[in-house]
Order: sequence, then C-alpha cells, then structure tokens
Amino acid sequence: MTMLRSLLVLLLTAIAIALEAAQLPAPFGTRLGVTDGGVEVYSCNLPPGEEALDMDPNYVDGVYTGVRWQCVELARRYLYINYGVIFGDVDYAFQIYDLPAFERVTTKAAVAVTKHSNGAATPPSPGSLLIWSAYGEMAETGHVAVVVNVTDTHVDIAEQNVEDTIWPTGRLYSRRLQVQRNATSYEIQKWYGKEHIIGWITVDGASPAAVLDSTTTSSSYGFLLAALIVVAVGGFVAQRQYSRRSDRYAQYDFVKSQ
Repeated sequence: MTMLRSLLVLLLTAIAIALEAAQLPAPFGTRLGVTDGGVEVYSCNLPPGEEALDMDPNYVDGVYTGVRWQCVELARRYLYINYGVIFGDVDYAFQIYDLPAFERVTTKAAVAVTKHSNGAATPPSPGSLLIWSAYGEMAETGHVAVVVNVTDTHVDIAEQNVEDTIWPTGRLYSRRLQVQRNATSYEIQKWYGKEHIIGWITVDGASPAAVLDSTTTSSSYGFLLAALIVVAVGGFVAQRQYSRRSDRYAQYDFVKSQ
C-alpha cells in the first residue's frame, strides 16, 4: 500500500509538471506570483516588435531596481525589499557575480557578500542570488534568480524573464532545480540542455540556510518507474521550453545605466 501511494504521488507530480509546461507565457506585465516579503514577480514576455530596452525603468521608494521586467530587476528589488540592500549597475546579469560588494540603501555603506561556485561545499541560503554565465539558453547576457528555498535535494528559485507563466495557487517560486549533494559538494543541476550555473552570492549577515533532510526510501521498482516518469516528462518539458524560448537572448537582460 505504501509503495502504491508513493507511485501515485509520483504520477500526479509528473502530470502536474506536464500541465505546467503546457501553459503559454502570460502577457508582458502580468503578475505571475508573489514570493518572500510580498515581492511580486512579473512576466517579461514582450509583445512582437518590442525590445527590452524600450521598457520603462522600475523604482521602489525612489530606488532604481532595473528595466521592467528583466531578471536583474527582480534580483535587485528582492534584495531591497527584504534586506534594504542593492547591487550596482550591470550591463549583463552574469556580471553581478564579479561585483566586489553590494550597498545598503539607507547609508550607502558597502555590504560584504560571499560567493560560492556551483559544486562548493556550502549551499546557498534563502535570499542568495543564483548566477548563470552567458552560455547556451542564457547566451550573451547570463541570468540571475533569487533562491527562496533550500533543501538537500532541490532549490526553489524566483525569477523573471524565463518561463513567464503564472504560478499555481499557493506556490512561492518560479522553478525547482534539482541538486546533487554529498559531504563535500552542493551542485545545482541544469534545467536546460545548454546552460552553466556559475554559482551563488549571499549577502553577509543574512539568515543562514536551513538545509532540510528530505531523504526517502523506495523499492527498486518504484525508483525505476519514477525514473521513467521523470524522463518522459522531462523530454516533454524540454521540447516545450526550447520551442518557446529559442530566441530569448535577443531581448533578455540588458539594464539601463543610471
């Protein structure tokens, strides 16, 4: 009975993933969901003929957060709303990883950050910024997302300008990325066939991650069936994502300098 229940859960999860992947991107400016601190996440699915730099800049309390609704804009806005911290101007998302420090808005004082490459022993924390290089699916610009949940098997991230689909009711994240972890390494796995996660940046003094133990047991038959389900759904999801975002780099993460 326990095994059947587990297999049913796996099947329902696979169906849910397939249904989510079948969603069409929401129009530009649509609220996709709300994450930590009441931070709203918006669609960056630009209308035909529009370019990223044609969009208006966004401000919160007079603080510039970026061009609507690029991934860099969400990362800066999340840090400001939750920590009162921002990072400086960048032309591309991957350049955030090279910044020596962030800044506290109220005092203009430098705020130290800690950087870890993907596969380091130290996992990210909720609030860490996950950075992609300018390669493959994230060509030319790279990408940045906010880590909002950390476990020993996956991380949940909030982001703009990737899937652009409305989140299911009650969900606080855009995507869930799988993790391979051992005693010396915490490696976040790829979502797309061609991409490269550089690593993560954590603001010093932020609450440390509570890495949950989500170890489960199952029969070898259950693992085999689960693997088949994941492979089947993964192929479907990858095909949908590739066809939907094949030209994404043409209107991606440029940020206007102040």
